[in-house]
Amino acid sequence: NAKEHAPRNSIILANDFSNGRELAAHLDRVARNRTLYESYHEWRNEPLEDKFVRKYNHTHTHSVCRRCRWCYARRYGLGFDHETQTVQPTKMDRKVCLGADGWISGPVAEQWQDGGSITWDAASECLNKNITNSNRSKRIGNGELKRTIWEHDGVIDLHIDPVSLVQQDATFSLGLLLPDAVGGDWDVRGSVGREQAWIQTNKSRVTVFTRPTVQSILAHPKSASIPAPARIVLVIPSKSLPLRIRIVVDDVDNFHEGAEKDATYFAKQMEKDFYQPLEFFRAPPPLSST
Repeated sequence: NAKEHAPRNSIILANDFSNGRELAAHLDRVARNRTLYESYHEWRNEPLEDKFVRKYNHTHTHSVCRRCRWCYARRYGLGFDHETQTVQPTKMDRKVCLGADGWISGPVAEQWQDGGSITWDAASECLNKNITNSNRSKRIGNGELKRTIWEHDGVIDLHIDPVSLVQQDATFSLGLLLPDAVGGDWDVRGSVGREQAWIQTNKSRVTVFTRPTVQSILAHPKSASIPAPARIVLVIPSKSLPLRIRIVVDDVDNFHEGAEKDATYFAKQMEKDFYQPLEFFRAPPPLSST
């Protein structure tokens, strides 16, 4: 509809007339009546409607710059407002936040289990977003494992390393909880693949990659009597240690039809970087003294 793309009472539309004769008569009246003619230009001296300004305000920026913004947002997995054509932060904050005792509480919250008992349950409150060498590592369980956080390029990498002798048949589990997906007011979707798992609300997606591959379980406690966050649970046997985990947070693509289930360009690039890094070195085991 052309009226949606022009200021109010600024154009004459043929569809507003039942036939060509009526249109011609109106055009003749406009041509002969200065007051009627000038009524179609009153918008020039009045504030434009907010709807019109929002739709076309981006044209003050050159199309090359707007295209560059879109490419930047796509490359780094950021949000993009198609109305204003500006780069936006992701709807779910990517920055790691530490809760009580230095455990991760955002963007996902970590919950560790050793055997059948929970060794720690993530606090919901964010207390510290400043990750330093003094707080990036935590001991797990009885101290057999160490979890270390590394933030880079908009992703979160977790290194799970044994620091003492771990029983051969020991199994740990790590739950990654989505604090935004609690109760019955969210539409959560998820999938588990060979080396990855993802879970999303109607706005944000969290994708988890592991190296080596470990079992992933999706938990959707939507019907539980006590509301609880949706989560991805990683089952970690001792034989999988050391373990590398990458967490990618980005927006769900609700703009393009049918794209809400597709991995974004950013997620695909971060997956490739995780499994096929440009450089990867593995130190040989120390030579035996015997």
